[in-house]
Amino acid sequence: MSKVVKDKFKHFIIYLISFGINYLMFILLMLFVSDENAIGINIVNLIAWILSMIFIFYIDKKYVPDLVDENNSSELFKFILIRIFSLIVETLIIYIFIIILNNDYYLVKLISLLLLFIFNEFYVKNFKYK
Repeated sequence: MSKVVKDKFKHFIIYLISFGINYLMFILLMLFVSDENAIGINIVNLIAWILSMIFIFYIDKKYVPDLVDENNSSELFKFILIRIFSLIVETLIIYIFIIILNNDYYLVKLISLLLLFIFNEFYVKNFKYK
């Protein structure tokens, strides 16, 4: 198996685990927030996102060290930019489907993470490993 394929597989597993962490943290923290509290729901989402990004940063650095070269500022900028973009998209999904349309926040969070996972895999496949 080539190094690129191994790195893609490691990256895929790391992101799958990180999205699981994000979802579990969201569920755990939602125990302390009212269903009608829009600000609280977004804060819970932000905390879950931050924790999963910390996990991704350290695990990627250890297991897929060639993924992001911290010495290459444009590559690091793209890595950070794509993560911030994913937070904005997820926040919009949560705002629209939970706060405005009053859908179940567990289901919406799960769907938003699945969409972001697909987006991330598209990004890795089409931009990162070219």
